[in-house]
Amino acid sequence: MTSSACSFYNPGAAFSLATGMTWVFTIVSVVVVVVVVRIARRLGSAWWAVALGMLLGGSLGNLYDRLFRDPGFAEGHVVDFISYGGYFIGNVADIAIVGAAILIGLLAVRGREVNGSLAAHRHATAAQGGSADGAEAGTTDGAQGGTADGAQGGTADGAEAGTADGAEAGAGRGTHDA
Repeated sequence: MTSSACSFYNPGAAFSLATGMTWVFTIVSVVVVVVVVRIARRLGSAWWAVALGMLLGGSLGNLYDRLFRDPGFAEGHVVDFISYGGYFIGNVADIAIVGAAILIGLLAVRGREVNGSLAAHRHATAAQGGSADGAEAGTTDGAQGGTADGAQGGTADGAEAGTADGAEAGAGRGTHDA
């Protein structure tokens, strides 16, 4: 498949679908941008940063066209200029969005969370008596999910230890006052 440059003003989505719904795509783009920015605060994985960066860049690129190109605000046509062997025409933003979708799918299948933890680890910890968010209670001897007296899933005073990002809290340091 070869690609060549041409220019097409697309009022719809991929393959010019839903050409009368440009304002809906504008709203969806704004929502995607807001969601990605909110998720970015919890990033702990370089791969998720790449995926969300690609999604954000592609969404902002298409959003710019929809907001500021003719025929008017929030109804602008996206400029597609890369022809894929006559099958369809797209732009760099489309490439970024598709690449992000593929990468997000791979990360989800592999169980990699946005914060960098593995989903399987989180579920295994919850099954062992730890907290559901993947945090582990610390011990004086570094064992998972226990306390100095060997009880699972808590601390010496009965409070649950954990962090929002799934890191081990206090492993090897103890969680009770000696």
